[in-house]
Amino acid sequence: MTIPARVKTIRLLLGWWAVVLSIGAVAASAEEADYHRFPRTVSPDGAYVLAWSDSLPEELEAQKTKGKEETVEETETANFLVDLATKKPVLLLPDFHYYAGEDGRQNHYDLDAAWSPDARTLLAVYDARWNYASIVWVDPVARKCTDVGKKLEALFRRALLAREGKGYRKYAEGMEVSFQNVVFETNRTLIMDAWAQRIKKEPTFHYRMRVRAVTKDGGVQFETLEARAVSDDLGSGGGGDETIETDLNKSYNKLRGRLPEAEREALKQQQLLWLKQREVMEDEFDQLQFTRRRLLDFNVRLQALAGK
Repeated sequence: MTIPARVKTIRLLLGWWAVVLSIGAVAASAEEADYHRFPRTVSPDGAYVLAWSDSLPEELEAQKTKGKEETVEETETANFLVDLATKKPVLLLPDFHYYAGEDGRQNHYDLDAAWSPDARTLLAVYDARWNYASIVWVDPVARKCTDVGKKLEALFRRALLAREGKGYRKYAEGMEVSFQNVVFETNRTLIMDAWAQRIKKEPTFHYRMRVRAVTKDGGVQFETLEARAVSDDLGSGGGGDETIETDLNKSYNKLRGRLPEAEREALKQQQLLWLKQREVMEDEFDQLQFTRRRLLDFNVRLQALAGK
């Protein structure tokens, strides 16, 4: 039996609103939980979010060791994935100890979370002042977390060696590596800014990396699709935080205009959900970070469509 297009649209809208209502309910009860959410890390479908706690939640006790190595002490800040349907922590992020709230945030550290469009994969980056502290590839459905920091670093260093030659080789051992502005271009293709720098010394290398993730033997490998040096003023593609709403609307309309009709409607519904997700964020900084991430996503997709 063929389902009329209008019925399909109604079902899609009801699905989106069900997710929106669940997000609002979780936001209202967040203070009752023994953890603090990072609202800007919510998945595109509203099913998961990253959170932190001053101590390891009981649900994750069995995950606190990896082999013989403890990934979190009893009294350390722990970061983990929360299932918003059950409001329960389900997966520990090993060696992630970031915190942020009304009383402040961890100095010189940051947490970046990039979700694939289908919300089935998360790449989480725990950044320190000069380098990355930990990077993990998360499968929320399988409840699996894989450390991929060394793999991405090796990929970047190989690109630097091939393109910078002696200019990089001379300082390679003393260079720290970090990754920022990670975006999924597709469910398996990522774009990120990669930095190699000596602490408070020249030279500094800033590259835009485009990589493909390949699942192999139960793990994940990465291959470089493109690596190019970029200027330091390359960011989200906007004019700054004071014009971010205007920049966001421009990028949204430009992207929507370049998509096929079926994908335009999907983008519209995604944007409506995204706006509702932002509405329930009480912290202005979280709202700003969430908006920066959305603008970055739009501009990366526009670059991909333009063949850049």
